[in-house]
Amino acid sequence: MVKLAVISLTLGIGVAFPASGVLHSKPSSALVEQRLLHQMNAGPDGTLTRSVRCLQASSREFSCTLHSIRSTSLGAHVVVSGGSLETVWQPIRG
Repeated sequence: MVKLAVISLTLGIGVAFPASGVLHSKPSSALVEQRLLHQMNAGPDGTLTRSVRCLQASSREFSCTLHSIRSTSLGAHVVVSGGSLETVWQPIRG
């Protein structure tokens, strides 16, 4: 029982630590893309977003385009603040 608790705790820390602290340092386009893709597909509706592409506008601001599984695209202005994403969504295109 103790071994199971130690293994669970180790796996939990290993998974939670990279996900929580990734955006505290200098964020890159790839990290923001990965975070947005996970955020959009983690809900109860399953996979909604096929891909995310971001261009870095400044050290903490990104201009992103999300492509859905139904071939529509959605623009977003993303600001990394305190390790989290603040997103302003644009109208759907397509």
